[in-house]
Amino acid sequence: MSDARRRFQSARISLNTARRRLDRVSFLLEEGIIPASEYESAKQQYDSLLLDFDAAQDAFELIMSKDNDDARRVALLEVENSKSRLDDIRGRIANSTIEAPISGLVQPAAGKDAGPLTTGRPLSTGELLLTIANFEQIVVETTVDEVDVNKIKPNQTAWISGPGFPDERLGGSVRHVASKTRFQTRHGNPPQFQITVELKELNPFQRERLRVGMSAHVTIVIYSNAQAIMVPLESVEQFGNAARIRVLDPSGNIVERIVETGLTTLDSVEVLHGLDAGEQIVLSSN
Repeated sequence: MSDARRRFQSARISLNTARRRLDRVSFLLEEGIIPASEYESAKQQYDSLLLDFDAAQDAFELIMSKDNDDARRVALLEVENSKSRLDDIRGRIANSTIEAPISGLVQPAAGKDAGPLTTGRPLSTGELLLTIANFEQIVVETTVDEVDVNKIKPNQTAWISGPGFPDERLGGSVRHVASKTRFQTRHGNPPQFQITVELKELNPFQRERLRVGMSAHVTIVIYSNAQAIMVPLESVEQFGNAARIRVLDPSGNIVERIVETGLTTLDSVEVLHGLDAGEQIVLSSN
């Protein structure tokens, strides 16, 4: 009985090994990497081992029928387990067609270890063969230096344009701000931090024009105040911690007024308090 059990187990192991090889060969055949003859050889080997497995199972059951009831029950359990594993393998054969979970464009695998798919090239378990680019959701990656990185927060509004789509201004928002530098900078250059911007839903025309790897210009809105009062930069005089502006009062006289300032642009200053909309300011005493 021990010899019959060993033959049965050996046949089961050989069958499982042949099944795994057939699965790999079937996938490579679908991808056009190997010729059909190699698949046929693997299929014939599997069919042959399946016959050996059935014969070993029959012999084992015959011997067990002549032995005691306990041994017979153990053998039957082993047979049921083998049948279950065989059914699982057959199910994988039936589901050998691989379907992608998303739609998109098939692109070569990226990475230093990735190689082109060519006929006859050996593959290893877990190797990345290809990627699928999903254009339903596109992101843009850019970098900022250490001076500006703390001004950028997730969900801030962003606008994207580029030389490849000059007449388009695409909306988006900041998805991620890196917490560490992306790469080592050269001596004298400030560290750069990666910013990921997620584009809003694109229409079919926009989606058709965009390509992976295109360059882009990214504008991130770090502050917005539609009611802000902006005055020319040269109209504000700084005296210590105080900012002053010359204002023309209703009588036509020039008076100095202390104001509280906010953000500064290249040519303007935001006035938070001390000045009302519509008031006239004086740029110089003359």
